Amino acid sequence: MIWSRHLSGGLKISLGNKSEDSFHTWDFARLFSKYFKSSHGFINTAMYNWINNIIEIEDKNIKIRKPESLSINLFNSLNDNELWVLQSFIIHKQVNTAKLSKITDLESSFINRKLIEMLRIGIIEEKGKDIYEISPLLTPMIIQLLKSKKYL
Repeated sequence: MIWSRHLSGGLKISLGNKSEDSFHTWDFARLFSKYFKSSHGFINTAMYNWINNIIEIEDKNIKIRKPESLSINLFNSLNDNELWVLQSFIIHKQVNTAKLSKITDLESSFINRKLIEMLRIGIIEEKGKDIYEISPLLTPMIIQLLKSKKYL
């Protein structure tokens, strides 16, 4: 799907010192295998990764880098209430402050602080006025984290 969308734009890619014209089938397979692994199969996450891995655009050529997988260890410092908030995001997809406070039964002042923190570090995104969701880039990792800690 990523490649189909890329082709529709009419741009060529280069990865390192290798241009698209000199890619072998195996090069494409390895590249898109990395996107699949880094996104845990979530196409939306893979598409965001593709865009975020564009280093430079010049004329009709884009220079990209390989995607890197992040580790769930980045989130080891989250406490139970924070994990509970993230669980609510996974279950409800998009929430506002009042709904999140109601479904978690946590004080709205705590929810507001956590939302500001999560926005600042990029865990969540504001999709509209007071409507939040987990960043598509982090969704697979957050799901993996919550499963590993038995929240899902």
